[in-house]
Amino acid sequence: MHFGLYWCDHLPMLPLELSTDLTSLLDGKERPAIIIELHILDSGDVTCHDVYQAVLRNQAKLAYSSVGAWLEGRGSIPPAVASVPGMEAQIRLQQQLAVELRDLRKKQGTLAFASVEAEPIVENGEVKDLVVDQHNVAEDIIESFMVAANVAMAQYLKEKGLLAIRRVVKTPKRWDRIQAIAAQFGVKLPTLPDSRALADFLDQRKAADPVHFPDLSLSVVEDAGAGRIHCGTSGPGT
Repeated sequence: MHFGLYWCDHLPMLPLELSTDLTSLLDGKERPAIIIELHILDSGDVTCHDVYQAVLRNQAKLAYSSVGAWLEGRGSIPPAVASVPGMEAQIRLQQQLAVELRDLRKKQGTLAFASVEAEPIVENGEVKDLVVDQHNVAEDIIESFMVAANVAMAQYLKEKGLLAIRRVVKTPKRWDRIQAIAAQFGVKLPTLPDSRALADFLDQRKAADPVHFPDLSLSVVEDAGAGRIHCGTSGPGT
């Protein structure tokens, strides 16, 4: 995967020659990249992975908004998708795999959080309004693949005994406060920290009240506490 990094549309995180060119997959342009290749079963399990260098050529530059609307049945197929043979089938397959990967993470107790992101509307150098971005299925696809790629890369570095920097949250700092939050919704969490139980609670609240779920997510994240940064090498099985 190859990404251009932005902080909204007006403030690029990288110099323009990088964010709009060298690190961006422009139509028909070749770009050097690090490939993380995963073999994924129908269950969502990743059976093996490989990491190598390659040259990519972008076949279609797509946007989250239009692809998300199409996949969710709110819009027509984007012309960039329809014009490339096999592109629609590829995106449909990616959508299916993303669901499988997300379901597998849920079974493993991965916590689901949400946040509210707003984009400023600027006119003549002044911020006139804020528009809240609506999360869609296209973003879910990329998020699922990014998480899977990060896990694969971490495993790859471990297998090779290479230096890695990791942020680890082993035990929530204020589990008693997280219990109290759950109790407000009639849910009793176990006495000892339990990621699966917490994940089930968060999933229930997201389904019951998606509008206020970002506020709940923020509260749980704050009570979980800051992670510990670990830097070092580790061999297989450690």
